[in-house]
Amino acid sequence: SVVALVVLVYGVIQGGESNDWVKWNTLGAIVLGLALLALFVWLQKRSTHPTIDVDLFKNRYFSAGAVAIGLTFFALMGSTFYLAYFLQAVRGYTPLAAGVALIAVAAAVMILAPLSARLAARFGPRVVCGFGMTLFGLTMASYGLVRQDTGQWVIEIQMFCMGAGMGLTMSPATTAIMSAVPREKAGAGSAVNNTVRQVAGALGVAILGSILAVAFRNSLGAGTPGQVASRLDQPAAVVSQLPANTRVSTYATTDASQSIGNALEFVADAAKALQARGQTPVAQAVPAAQRAQLEHQAQQTIEKFLSDSKSSFMTGMRATSLAAGGAALIGAAVAFTFLPGRRELAEQNVRSGTPAAEPAVVH
Repeated sequence: SVVALVVLVYGVIQGGESNDWVKWNTLGAIVLGLALLALFVWLQKRSTHPTIDVDLFKNRYFSAGAVAIGLTFFALMGSTFYLAYFLQAVRGYTPLAAGVALIAVAAAVMILAPLSARLAARFGPRVVCGFGMTLFGLTMASYGLVRQDTGQWVIEIQMFCMGAGMGLTMSPATTAIMSAVPREKAGAGSAVNNTVRQVAGALGVAILGSILAVAFRNSLGAGTPGQVASRLDQPAAVVSQLPANTRVSTYATTDASQSIGNALEFVADAAKALQARGQTPVAQAVPAAQRAQLEHQAQQTIEKFLSDSKSSFMTGMRATSLAAGGAALIGAAVAFTFLPGRRELAEQNVRSGTPAAEPAVVH
């Protein structure tokens, strides 16, 4: 199972970085990972002491709860990945300020998670979990409407709604999972629940991160850093005589167009190269008026590249937000269709030997 997941995630990440999905280490790795996962399930189904009791998934309530939790963590971990970049790289927040901005998510979970157990007991996991995932999915998709200058209070409302959707989802889904297994298999049910969370979170970062990388590169252009370097390394006859650390082209690698982080690193390296160039005797021999004009043009070029990089990230964030929201809404459809209602949950508790008064607790 570990080998299968490592190979699968590796293939997805490589595809996102290279944007070439038919190579042996992208499509080949993805197919191999899926094949190994299928082999793992086949072996577990025939084992007398399985690591994961796959027969538990024959119960539709158990499967629906696992899907709801899995898609929630898939969207959550993937969105946390790009929201951190948005707050720090685009908005310019410090890591501490970005962390403080995310408190709204935790606050909403803290408020709604305990309340969701009582709501599920009254209305059933189907309604509560389905509504929670719908709220979560719509909030995820709403990040696609965010602009660079959107007010922070709007983003905080979105984060609170995201946490509220999570809080309404996790406890009812866990209740559905644990009520669907006999008491003697409660440990196996809990293990599957936690495994689904971890696997879905890892895949969320890999898949949504790859979507972000592909959209960012397509918007910015893979050759843009090289073009920027050519404009900055002027006059070419003079720059060609300078050391490598003073030429911007030295730092214009393909990595600079793969992510907003790499693009910002390229900008920093370009600024250092220009500063070092200005201190060389060859550069100082250029007439003052021409040197001032070149410095002004270089400043404009760097600012435009920085603006284009942030704009490209926002394009990628919109695509990724829609993908995350779509995944969560699929989970909402599953919850509304397959999770038990209040009466069905009570009957399931009787069959499994779980007292109806014992709600599942999410740690």
